[in-house]
Amino acid sequence: SVSLADGSGYHQSKKLDYEVESGTDLYQEALQMWRNWNFHSEVSHVAVGFFSLSQRNEQLLLFGPGVKDLNDSIDRINDKYGEFTVRPGLLVHTQDYAPDAIAFGR
Repeated sequence: SVSLADGSGYHQSKKLDYEVESGTDLYQEALQMWRNWNFHSEVSHVAVGFFSLSQRNEQLLLFGPGVKDLNDSIDRINDKYGEFTVRPGLLVHTQDYAPDAIAFGR
């Protein structure tokens, strides 16, 4: 959902017909919705939510047999050392323009 400076807003939900594997996949879906909107005023607030998420029940292979799933490895590192210790390059410096508004774990 998006709130605009003039007090109006937009809200849209979308159910995917397929499973996604990573936060990057979810980001791409949200970005596609964003690009389809035309705003008549400045954006003041953006909210993105996901539901009906489930844990994966099978091992993904990164390069071939015997290699552990990259997403699982990143999750374990972040669980041990703190969120976003390892993160995609797309997220570098995002705190400069989109600070964490919900301080989970702080």
